[in-house]
Amino acid sequence: MKINGVVVIMRGGLGDIVLAQAAMAALKGRLNGKELYVATNPAYVDLFLTSKAVDRVMIVDGARAAKRLRQRLEADGVAVYSLDHPFKGTKRSLRATLHIVERLDELLATSVA
Repeated sequence: MKINGVVVIMRGGLGDIVLAQAAMAALKGRLNGKELYVATNPAYVDLFLTSKAVDRVMIVDGARAAKRLRQRLEADGVAVYSLDHPFKGTKRSLRATLHIVERLDELLATSVA
């Protein structure tokens, strides 16, 4: 699959997905015609398919699948933003403690144009 744009990996809970909708629209506005892809759990595919900002939706079923997708895309030079909650062992990393809105703001501040 040839990707001309940005991929956001987002497998969080339903609340995170709902909060992400406005941020996806803002991110899409910064992409200068590039496509916005979202990789998400099968349960949330329909929510992203109804978004006017999201061009394509990919299914990732599980943390390992999300990690492999991210690694493969990054190796191909694709800009990938992961909004998954990273874990280190049994404890969440400090980054995972950020509220989803802060993580979305961070994504928008660092997005590629």
